[in-house]
Amino acid sequence: MVATVDVAASAEFYVTSLQAHRPPTTYKHPGAEPHGQWWNPDTVFQDARQETEHGKPASAGHFSRIYNGYHPVTGARLTRLSGHPKRCPGYDMTFTADKTISALWAICPSQLRNTIEEIQHAAAVSAIEDIVKPYCAFTRIRLRDRTIRLVPADIMAALFQHGRARSQDPHLHTRSIIFNLARADHDGKLRSLHGYPLFLFQKAAGAAYRAEFAWLLWHRAGIATEPHGKENELIRIPGFPPGLIELWSSRSAQIRQVSAQIAPDKGLSSYGKATLRNKTTNLKAPHLDGEIRHLDWLLDALHYIPDTAAFLRTIVNPSSPLPTSRGQSARAALDDLAERLSRAGRPIHSTALIASTINITRGGFDRQERLLAIDEMLHHPKLTDFLHPPPAFSGKKIGT
Repeated sequence: MVATVDVAASAEFYVTSLQAHRPPTTYKHPGAEPHGQWWNPDTVFQDARQETEHGKPASAGHFSRIYNGYHPVTGARLTRLSGHPKRCPGYDMTFTADKTISALWAICPSQLRNTIEEIQHAAAVSAIEDIVKPYCAFTRIRLRDRTIRLVPADIMAALFQHGRARSQDPHLHTRSIIFNLARADHDGKLRSLHGYPLFLFQKAAGAAYRAEFAWLLWHRAGIATEPHGKENELIRIPGFPPGLIELWSSRSAQIRQVSAQIAPDKGLSSYGKATLRNKTTNLKAPHLDGEIRHLDWLLDALHYIPDTAAFLRTIVNPSSPLPTSRGQSARAALDDLAERLSRAGRPIHSTALIASTINITRGGFDRQERLLAIDEMLHHPKLTDFLHPPPAFSGKKIGT
């Protein structure tokens, strides 16, 4: 389960998911993909509140206008480069569920499937609100002495939840398009979003997404997750047959195969693989009815899980109590982290500290408790002398 950040693709790439969408008022109706939703809590466009209301459906027309730098209603130019092909329209922060979660979503009954979709959306929103909004919402102004100063700004995004990979495998993910428009707090003017912090806080956003997903998955569906990854930073649902996960990871297998052919000694770097993935992407197949595609996936799974109902009963345990020791263990681990970092005496970047704090508290703290833990660690007396904010951008002098 990761969060990736890249410059957004064409507007058509995102709005094609709106052509055969579910009714915009609900996630609980069969269809190809849910409708896109606005994330706009601060109402960036004050004179277009109704058209861009927070949490409401993002229409193709309004989305395309904002995406290309125009007012969503009047069509007026908002930037000097509005409509220019070289203008950066925004940033695509994609939150991808672990393959075991996508597999469960693919084969489970519709009621549980709807719950998982709601959790996916809520987890993506929490990452934007808890990490992107407080740490990445800035624009830049040039002062009279020609220094550049970062100023806080209101930002907005549109979230598109998809459930299928290019290879047609189940692949639950949310594309969060953070527009390259920011309304400066000090004068209310629209300027370009300073995008660099999004890349700096990518891991922290991914950690926040995973933590909220794991917490909601347990409390709303009774489904436990386990840590995995090099540093146990990821989560997955235990018990899934490896063969099924491998079957539904065909796109990744294709990338690895081509990577080995291009660079047989070491393979491509992660950047090279991402480039290869983007360059070899084809348009998705025509949308299938939601129930039909899930039936197709269920038939695939029967080769590995003959009795799906019995298997699901081993995964979903709504009556199992959450161990109370998790919160205590998380608190002790935070104290230990502060002690170790202070003894090391090396500079500590706030981005890494935030991500580490979230990973430690995952499963033991709810969302509000995690936010309080982050604030405590950023102001911990043992870490004050070593904590450094990340560079806002290189090669520039920041005004005070």
